Amino acid sequence: MDPYVNVLLPQVPRVTVATAMYFPKPEQWERADLVVSYLWPQRAQS
Repeated sequence: MDPYVNVLLPQVPRVTVATAMYFPKPEQWERADLVVSYLWPQRAQS
């Protein structure tokens, strides 16, 4: 995962970072005030 999410964002006051692989769990949606989606495009196969 991007160092911005893992290193810099947790240092911001009153910010909690929770990562989810594939899709967030229902309890993560319930606790979230903001959700950021980080998409990684797949390469086209030759």
